[in-house]
Amino acid sequence: MPGAPDAHGTARRDAGFSLFYLGINIGAFAAPLVTGWLGERVDWHAGFGAAAVGMLLGLTVYLRGSRQLRPAGPPPRTRATPRQLQRAAAWAGCAVGAVAAVVAVVVAAGLGALAGVLYALSALTLVVPALYFVAMFRAPGLDAVDRSRLRAYIWIFLAATVFWMIAEQGGSLISLFAQRHIDRALFGWQIPTGWFQSAGPLYGMLLAGVFAALWLRLGHRQPSTAAKFALGLAGLGVATLLMAGAGLAASDGRRASPLWLLAAFLVQVLAELCLSPTGLSVTTRLAPHRFAGQIMSLWFLSVAAGSALSAQVVRLSDTLPYDVYFAVLGAAALLCAAAVALARSSLRRLMRGVS
Repeated sequence: MPGAPDAHGTARRDAGFSLFYLGINIGAFAAPLVTGWLGERVDWHAGFGAAAVGMLLGLTVYLRGSRQLRPAGPPPRTRATPRQLQRAAAWAGCAVGAVAAVVAVVVAAGLGALAGVLYALSALTLVVPALYFVAMFRAPGLDAVDRSRLRAYIWIFLAATVFWMIAEQGGSLISLFAQRHIDRALFGWQIPTGWFQSAGPLYGMLLAGVFAALWLRLGHRQPSTAAKFALGLAGLGVATLLMAGAGLAASDGRRASPLWLLAAFLVQVLAELCLSPTGLSVTTRLAPHRFAGQIMSLWFLSVAAGSALSAQVVRLSDTLPYDVYFAVLGAAALLCAAAVALARSSLRRLMRGVS
């Protein structure tokens, strides 16, 4: 239930979401090993086909196990009225129309249909969370505590968006960097580029339980949510600066050691385990009761918004050397970490009893 649990309850919830993160990392570890090998060594159609099979298996597991979720997920007390369904359909139509308009404008400008789709989707992932925050604040029945906690959540959402904007480049630019500038030879065998993407999830699998035990052991002495977010952003900054070091090592045309990547992924996972499970946990604690389910969707929209911004920011890598590009991103993450750390007291007041 949303609200302000005691310190022990907060520690258990943060620990529980750390274990939930373990499940995410198991899938993220296996996926690049299978799809990466199939894509690079067999055919990319086979790689994407394997991903589809994996998603089908996940859906099957969920449907078969959904009976176990009944006590935790009671059916809604009310059903949407025809008028509400019409409004939802109208909003969906407006969203489709807006996407089509953006695509048409971009195509008319000569940038191509694919660029239009990318711009439209990027805009959509930024506009939808903003509209949903507005809708929640305008909803009747929220008291002063609920509204204060929602204001706090806006800042948490923005901090998470910045985190994902940088972290999500691991599967795009950093993967290309590994392919082009990392020494992948191992005893005469070429390591598939995609396999490096399994390093982070492997670290996550090994460390998720450690973090869960750590939060339980610390109890009321553990860092606050804002402090964990600051630690996560700072750790991401350090990881990105390690990538700047890799870029510098490869700047003379030589291939850099894979240890740069492995070290950067390790630090990034440590940062992610400070921020992401904590973000999931605090989302459930800050949510007004009537928005308990919807606001969890907002957390995952922070990932979408960060990915959308990443798709635009990564264009700078076409004009900047890798070492400069990663250094700029690392400095940005450290500045955001400092801002969150300095705002800890203000956030604590807005969160109204949620630590």
